[in-house]
Amino acid sequence: MRIRITITIIPAKCPATATTGTTSRFFKEDVRQVNADEWGNGDTRILHKWWLRHLPKVAGRTSGVANNWWQYIMDPNLVYL
Repeated sequence: MRIRITITIIPAKCPATATTGTTSRFFKEDVRQVNADEWGNGDTRILHKWWLRHLPKVAGRTSGVANNWWQYIMDPNLVYL
């Protein structure tokens, strides 16, 4: 006897910040509801492209943290733990 189980995943929406490349923890008013359609529904390549597009990338610093996180990617030694 074979039993077939089908699982249907209903994509839930969740609040997301940093949707415009700002530093999300400092710009909390920029929040909107998104679901997996936004970042590729499980396609890792699309997810990575979405993630890289949404890294904070504005000029300046806030509380000692650069608003452009690309500098941390290019030089991890700039990160202070």
